[in-house]
Amino acid sequence: MDIKLPKKLRILSYYLPSLYIVGGFVRNSLLELPASDVDLAAEYTVSEVATALANTEFYLINVNKKLGTVKILSREDRFFAAEYTTFRVDSYPAGKGVHTPSDVVFTKNMEKDALRRDFTVNAIYYSIDTAEYVDFTGGIPDLHRKIIRTTRAPEKVFAEDGLRILRLVRLAAELGFDIDPETKEAAKNAVKMLADVSGERKREEFMKILRADKKYYLPSTRNAEIRALRLLDELGALEYIVPGISDGKGMAQPPEHHVYDVFNHLVETVRYCPVDLRFAGLLHDIGKPRSQKKYGNMHMHGAIGQDMAKNVMGKRGLRFSKKETDKVVRLIGTHMYDIDGMTTEKKLKMFIIDNLDIIDDVVALKRADAKASAGDFSARSESADRIENLLKRMKADGTPMSTAELLVDGNDLIGTKIPEDKRAWAMRKILEHAVNHPDCRTRESQLEYLRGLNYGSN
Repeated sequence: MDIKLPKKLRILSYYLPSLYIVGGFVRNSLLELPASDVDLAAEYTVSEVATALANTEFYLINVNKKLGTVKILSREDRFFAAEYTTFRVDSYPAGKGVHTPSDVVFTKNMEKDALRRDFTVNAIYYSIDTAEYVDFTGGIPDLHRKIIRTTRAPEKVFAEDGLRILRLVRLAAELGFDIDPETKEAAKNAVKMLADVSGERKREEFMKILRADKKYYLPSTRNAEIRALRLLDELGALEYIVPGISDGKGMAQPPEHHVYDVFNHLVETVRYCPVDLRFAGLLHDIGKPRSQKKYGNMHMHGAIGQDMAKNVMGKRGLRFSKKETDKVVRLIGTHMYDIDGMTTEKKLKMFIIDNLDIIDDVVALKRADAKASAGDFSARSESADRIENLLKRMKADGTPMSTAELLVDGNDLIGTKIPEDKRAWAMRKILEHAVNHPDCRTRESQLEYLRGLNYGSN
C-alpha cells in the first residue's frame, strides 16, 4: 500500500536521497487513520542536512546536533513541517527511567536505529524514493494482529524511559489494540521508573489518555479512556500519576447512594464527564479515604480532596497551570453543594453568581457524579437540575449576575461617602439585594438601598 505523501517531501527527497518516513505517519497510513506528524530519518548528520538544503526553499529550526534532530520547514508552504533525525544508537543511565540519552552514536545502520525505538508499530520505515516499506521489528504483522509490542526486550525499553509505560497504554487505548503479554508484564515490573519522569511529561501523556476515545473515533475505542484507566491501575502506574487514588479501592459507600466503592466510582465518573472535565471527575471524591481515616466519616472529603488536588496538580505533581489547578479545586469544593436540595433559593442564587464562570461545569460534574453513583446513564441529579433551572430563570427575569451589571458605580459610592475599605462590601450587599428583590433593579432603587446601608458593621 502506497502512502499519500505531502508534496514537499518529494522535493525534499531530491536534496536528501534515501530519505525515510518513520513512526506514526507510516503506522496511521497503514491503518487508514488520519496522518500524524511527519518524522523523517536517514544517515545524514544535521550538518550534512543543513549543507544539502542551503539555498533551497527549506530551512531548519530547533537544531539539536547532539541528538541529531532538527525541524525542517518550507518557505513556500507554511503548512509543511517535518522532524528529521539521523540514524542513531542511544545509551541511557542504568536504573533511571529518564528520557534523555547519556550517549548518542550516529550510524548508517537503519536496523540499529529501528531497535532504539519504543514499539514495533512505530518502527516501520517507508522509502520516499522507492515507495517500499522496511520493517526490521515486525511492526506490520503487529498492526494486522492489533498488538502493541516493544522493539527489543521490553524490560530494556522501559528502563530507558519510564514514560513509555504511559505511551504503551495510550497507544493501545487510542488504536483499540491489545498489549503483548510479555510487554505488559515488563511494564508492570518497571512501573517504578515513572518516579523519575517529570510531572510535565506525565501530565501530557495522561491528558491524552483521558481523551483516547476521541483520537480517531473508532468503534473499537468506545470508552477507551476507561479501559486505559483500568489498565494503568493494573500496571500500578495510576498511583504515580494521581497519588492517593488507590486508597479508595474496597472502600464501600452507602449502598442507597452508591453501587461502587470509592475507587471505581471515580473511574466511572470519568465515563460520564465531558472530555474537558474528565480529570476533575477522576479527582472529585479523592479525599474520601483520608476523611474516613481522620474523622471516621466522609463529610470532610471535599476540603481534603481540594488539598490533595493541589498536590497532584502542583509543582511537585503534574505541574498544571495555576488557572487549571484552581478550576479543578473549585469543582471539587462545589460538587456537593445543595446535594440534598435543602439550600434556600436565596443562597443558591448567590452560589450561582459566585461560581458563574464554572457553573456549567459544576452542573455537568454533578450529573456525571449522579450517573456514576447509580451506575446508570439515565440517572438524574436533582441538584444539577435545580441549579440549571434557577439559572435559566435568573437570566430570563433580568437578575444582575455581577456587580458590573448593577446600575450604581464607584462614583455613587463616593457620593454617599462610603469608606473606601467598605466599597466592595457595599456593592456586594446591593447585588445580593437586587438578586433576590426584583424591585431593586432600577438605578433609583439601588441608590436608595445604598443610602440606607449601615456600613459601620458587616
